[in-house]
Amino acid sequence: MDGVLKESYTVQKMVEKFSIDTTLKRIRLVLPEATEEEVRDIASKPKGVEMAVRSKLSGKASTRLKNAHADIMSKAQGIAELEVAVE
Repeated sequence: MDGVLKESYTVQKMVEKFSIDTTLKRIRLVLPEATEEEVRDIASKPKGVEMAVRSKLSGKASTRLKNAHADIMSKAQGIAELEVAVE
C-alpha cells in the first residue's frame, strides 16, 4: 500500500508541475515582453492569465480604434483641403 501512495503522490506532483509550466507558457505567449518575474507574478494570482489576456486584447482594440480615428481625421482634413481648393 505504501508504494501505491508514493506513486500517487509522485503523479500528483507531476500533474501540478505540468499545470504550472503550461500556465507560464500561456502567459509568455500573450505577453512576450514580460520578464520572468512578471510572468510568475501573473501566474500566482487568481485569474491572472485571464486578466493578462483581457489587458492585451483591450490594448489591441484600443490601438485599432486610435488608428481608425487618426485615419478618419486625416481624410476629413484632406476633404477640407479639397473643398478650399475647389472654391
